[in-house]
Amino acid sequence: MSDRWYEQEGAESTAKMLLALIKHLDERQGYRRELNRKHMSLYMGREVISLDGSDYANPNQEAMKIAEIITYNVTRSIVDTICSTMAMQKPRIQFLSIAGDWGARQQAKKLSYFTDGQFHSTRFYKKGRIANRMATVFGTGATKLIRENNDVGALPVFTDDLIVDDVEARLGEPRNLYQHAEASKDLLIAKFPKHKEKIQAARWTRRDAHTSSDEKIIDRPISTIEAWHLPSGPDAKDGRHVWAIEGTTLEDEKWTVEKYPFSFRRWADPLMGFWGIGVPEILAPIQGRIQELARKIAEAEDLNVPAVMLQKGSKVNRKKWKNLSWFFIEYTGPTAPKPWLVPSISPEFYQDLERLMALAYELVGVSQLSAQAKKPAGLNSGEAQRVYHDIGSERMAESSMDHEEYFLDAADQMISIAKQIDEAGDGGYKTMSIRRIGSEEVADPIKWSDVNLDRSRYIMRPYPAGFLPQTPAGKLEKSKELIEAFPQLQDQAVSLLGDIPDIDGAVSLATADLDEVDQLAEHYLDGGDYMPPDPDSNLELMKRRLRQHLQHSKIRKAPENVLKNFRDTLTAITDLEAIAEKKAAAAAAAAAPPPGLPGMMPPPGPAGPPPGPAGLPPGMPVDPGIPPELAELEALAGGMPPGTGQ
Repeated sequence: MSDRWYEQEGAESTAKMLLALIKHLDERQGYRRELNRKHMSLYMGREVISLDGSDYANPNQEAMKIAEIITYNVTRSIVDTICSTMAMQKPRIQFLSIAGDWGARQQAKKLSYFTDGQFHSTRFYKKGRIANRMATVFGTGATKLIRENNDVGALPVFTDDLIVDDVEARLGEPRNLYQHAEASKDLLIAKFPKHKEKIQAARWTRRDAHTSSDEKIIDRPISTIEAWHLPSGPDAKDGRHVWAIEGTTLEDEKWTVEKYPFSFRRWADPLMGFWGIGVPEILAPIQGRIQELARKIAEAEDLNVPAVMLQKGSKVNRKKWKNLSWFFIEYTGPTAPKPWLVPSISPEFYQDLERLMALAYELVGVSQLSAQAKKPAGLNSGEAQRVYHDIGSERMAESSMDHEEYFLDAADQMISIAKQIDEAGDGGYKTMSIRRIGSEEVADPIKWSDVNLDRSRYIMRPYPAGFLPQTPAGKLEKSKELIEAFPQLQDQAVSLLGDIPDIDGAVSLATADLDEVDQLAEHYLDGGDYMPPDPDSNLELMKRRLRQHLQHSKIRKAPENVLKNFRDTLTAITDLEAIAEKKAAAAAAAAAPPPGLPGMMPPPGPAGPPPGPAGLPPGMPVDPGIPPELAELEALAGGMPPGTGQ
């Protein structure tokens, strides 16, 4: 009989061996859970009793003494600063077709719309922030991608609930992964009604050495173990996925995918093993020394209480001073003795404390000014601030790349799940897509069949959601610089400010002409029918913009019907412009006065004839071939009389 859980037969024997393996790993690798507990304690600023049950929220009462609470928690300050910086990075996924035709390119573009929609519907950017904080504290974070109610779902994962065999994971790629979770029996019965008796009989819960007793808890949850064994090759059939409780397996199926249903995030990669390195692991020695110094300083300051000098025989009622921490010194004689002021503690203690706190920020690569939301003194220009920000970002480059890979892997798994849902159904799976047209974001339903491109025909790469600064003032400044550098982008420059709430409505109106053109172009690129231009549209902008779309489509080898629609629209715009010019000329001719005879004085009006040029009688005609200024100069110089011609 095999001793491997994924080779077992029968629900009871599989569950028995799987749970025995988890107990063995917890016993042999108890250091992993202890490290997680200590790292969480460093971040929380107090000792966490255990990560199981309700103990994570129950502080150790002995450790809650003032002397044991972390006073200067630089660990939390640095973690929060890193998480805030990463939260502003919202990568999107770009799909590039490999030597594809126009149809493949359009499908690849729609895949980008699809992943944008999935990130929105699953609130994945929020799940990403949770995983990033887990990674920064514990070294490793993860989000689970699942099929949920015939749609794509994403669930946050607590790092301590993931289990691997450290021996098997020596090179960072274990073939088996386990996830522990506590679940209510009622929820399990609702999901797996045929296992009702086994679920009600189950009692086992995963606990560590620090867990307190919780036997009296009503509706006590039980532990479930979900296990994955990856197939040994592309065509291998030994992959397996099991969901087990004490006494039975709730779910047992083949696992054909060569990856786990998790997108992992690591703050820093280890030299060996599966688990990443977090900030508390790096700062634990320094944080301990900082806390020791802070405790000594606090004790010394508490002992440095003020003294009251009382002349002997004075009638001071000391009982009224009993609530103060002062002490009294009696003296005799007319003059009180001069007190000898002794510092409560050496200034070197304070200097050492400041030095260690600065060192903590330097080791991790975080600026203290960033943690305090300040900029260096004298750094006033926008360009200087951007350069300073770029220098700071370089220190986090490796972690930022892992952040992008986390979103890349999640998008890849979302596509796989969507494909499974479509194949399991009638082929009509629909989901939401988000695309940006001009300054507007549009959410549309999209069929999976419209984006179902074979995995071998495209590559994926992450790119930032935007290159503009996050603040409204920064966006405005960057937009102005962009216009100065590229005047041809002036039409689109205003749309870059569309995410600022106060001016979003004004931006929408200002870019309405541009949005109309881009929507028409998007309609043609999607294979839509010809639409005649509206005479009330901004025809000049439409002609210039559509000509650019036409050239771009020709380079990308668009179908002839797409190119024809662009050309027909451009021709129709030219015709509309010609009609408008004829109408304008006819209106100008109708408004002009009837022409008089050559050289005839205009009829006198109420104000008399119009004044002539300086130096000439009013109403004197001027030769149309000579500018009035030259005619005046000729008359003054004694030459040809103005208006007489040659």
